[in-house]
Amino acid sequence: MVFVGAVLLLCSTMLGPFPCSADEVWSDDFDDGNFDGWTVFGLDAASEPPRRVDVGFISAADNTLRATGGGMSYFSIASHPSSVTIGTWSFDVYVTGRSGMSKTFVGFMNAALPPSESALGYDIGIDLPLFRFVLLKWVGYDYYELGEYAPEGGITDKWWHIDVTRDADGHFYVYANGTLAMEVVDTEVTTSEYFRFASESGPALDNIIVSDTIDIEPPPPPEDPFYIQPWFLAAASAAVVLVIGTVWMRRREIGFS
Repeated sequence: MVFVGAVLLLCSTMLGPFPCSADEVWSDDFDDGNFDGWTVFGLDAASEPPRRVDVGFISAADNTLRATGGGMSYFSIASHPSSVTIGTWSFDVYVTGRSGMSKTFVGFMNAALPPSESALGYDIGIDLPLFRFVLLKWVGYDYYELGEYAPEGGITDKWWHIDVTRDADGHFYVYANGTLAMEVVDTEVTTSEYFRFASESGPALDNIIVSDTIDIEPPPPPEDPFYIQPWFLAAASAAVVLVIGTVWMRRREIGFS
């Protein structure tokens, strides 16, 4: 809701290294006040292993998808069918939590929902204890950190616009509020069935747009300060030859052999 024009703004103001040609597969902005098409349940993360429960505390009453209840280590989960594995995932997420201890997961590409023995997928994790965003890979009950971004000024009690792109070679680019935050290559997960939001009480998700095209091209790498353009070398060489020739001719004119 807050960043409803973020994708259009990106397309219109970051031309050049950031061309935009979205081919939308599905989206949801929750402006209708409901979350039709989503499946909601809960997760008791305090049990060993974590167990799925039928009750999840999710609401769209404020025109966002918000986790509204549950205690410590109790996650409310909302999942939506999504088969995109190559493309762009864009969403806004409101980051907040209890005394800076909560965690939130936005699983943009999940072959099976974690945590479970068959879980396999990629998440953007919001880690409030360490005030950072993390690109995670779930394999069964375990997850692996593939990259992290800890912006100056913290991440809590504010909205963030996140864009993730992934190409056929498993190359991920993650952007936070338009800043390139993570660049990672991982090819283990090749299929997807779900997009999911998993959170303790407080955080919210909004303005989800999923496309099967790479809608944001990464900026070019910084130029090597020691790299010299070939045209400059050619021009410099020609200038040196001209100077040497001129000096030699001048020496002949004044009697030096």
